[in-house]
Amino acid sequence: MMVRWAWTLQCALVAVAVQSFVACSSGAPVQPRQWNSTPIEEVKTVAGMWEGILIQSPRLRQDDWVRVSIGENGTYEFVGYRTIGVFKGKGTFELADGKLIAQTDQGTIVVELYMDPANGEGMLKAEAAGTDGKKYWAELTRPKPRS
Repeated sequence: MMVRWAWTLQCALVAVAVQSFVACSSGAPVQPRQWNSTPIEEVKTVAGMWEGILIQSPRLRQDDWVRVSIGENGTYEFVGYRTIGVFKGKGTFELADGKLIAQTDQGTIVVELYMDPANGEGMLKAEAAGTDGKKYWAELTRPKPRS
């Protein structure tokens, strides 16, 4: 009698676990964001703070977190936080063909704007090529308010 009760309890627990798993995984599927390329008409539309992961090629063991501040006049400053220190720079973007472009003695940066039509949020895709042969890219979004 005790063996039958234990077996029934085990079956019931397995059934509850399976139902819980199915219930948790059967929620509405998360749709990937549909980013649409959007020409930058004026620098002030992308002015402000942006942040995201900065990836280097050739790849490092760890990617960097970068924050970029863009002024309405096209000036920019960026700071990348690394385990070995801080990677930073500044310059001025020029608006050309709906993109922001900066040419410095250390390389070239091209920034494009992408918009999510579902909620109107923006993302900047930045690609940089250094004179040292290294390439960088980042997808930057506006910082979320801290609570």
